[in-house]
Amino acid sequence: MTVKAADKAHSLQMAESHGDIYNWLFNATAIIHIPVKLFTIYVVASKTTAKLRFQSYFILNVLVWNFLANLLVAFVHVYPAFPSLCFRLSGPLSLPDSELFGHIFFALVIISLINGAVAVCTSFPFRYLMLKCPQIGNSHKKVILVVSASLHLIITLIFMATYMKWPVMYDNYPEPAQLPSRPFLFCLHPNGWQKAVPVLFLFIGLAIIIAIGLLFAVLIFVELYFLREITSQNTLTLQKRLLWYLVALSGISLIMGGVPLIVIIFTTFYPKLHYAPPMFLVSTVIAANHGTIYAIVSLAMMKSYRTAVEQMVHRLFKLLKTSVKMTQSVTPVVTKLK
Repeated sequence: MTVKAADKAHSLQMAESHGDIYNWLFNATAIIHIPVKLFTIYVVASKTTAKLRFQSYFILNVLVWNFLANLLVAFVHVYPAFPSLCFRLSGPLSLPDSELFGHIFFALVIISLINGAVAVCTSFPFRYLMLKCPQIGNSHKKVILVVSASLHLIITLIFMATYMKWPVMYDNYPEPAQLPSRPFLFCLHPNGWQKAVPVLFLFIGLAIIIAIGLLFAVLIFVELYFLREITSQNTLTLQKRLLWYLVALSGISLIMGGVPLIVIIFTTFYPKLHYAPPMFLVSTVIAANHGTIYAIVSLAMMKSYRTAVEQMVHRLFKLLKTSVKMTQSVTPVVTKLK
């Protein structure tokens, strides 16, 4: 057996050995992800105070994109078939054994991840704008929302333009000796500009997003420093609280979302690395779980959300207590009738 063949066999063996754990983790965490994120979206959408209503649109933007990505990977799992640049679909809803379905699904997942990162990034320029122009009118707020939506659309279209030439059909794969079995498999060009353009777009785009977020975070801190002499203490405290709220959520997205995404892109660019399959799998699991942490912290750090959750939990326990009492009061009557 050649060295390349041995490496291929070892990579496939490692990937297959992690397959059951990988699928189990996604199936188990989906039970947690979906209700937690739906509940968080409901609380943010319906329990935000009027003063922070406009701010909540940007929080919802992150939550919705993250929920969409999690919803996709919760039911259809993308499994690396390295060292070939191919992926195998598994999971409860991976029914259509179609390469086209795999290519479209993979693109939708990436689009959701990219737009989630963009949603986190745009929160910082918005926060800075609100500091510089605290009395901004409703018409300008609508313009900001339109610009934000347009940015998502433009980035999605650019990615799709770079992605279109990356997929390759199984029968046309340029390195057929590396191909695993065909069922539920879809492949991408392993070499050439078809691969370089979309991967570099993802790398450069992610770097720009992080740079913009850091730049405006610094500008916000500087602005708060200069505002400390001319702004009331209550307003300054509120602005600082909102900033730390934003920094905490962005930190979660960067550490549990951004770093794993970089590893995923890196292993996709270099699928022949010795430990590429487990690196891809571990990073995917971490990235898929970061949204739940983001949602919980979103509710825990904002007082209005904490209060709303506490009230709903209190009402739930009260309802359960009432139901138990009613059941206990009915039971003796039924016993006597017997």
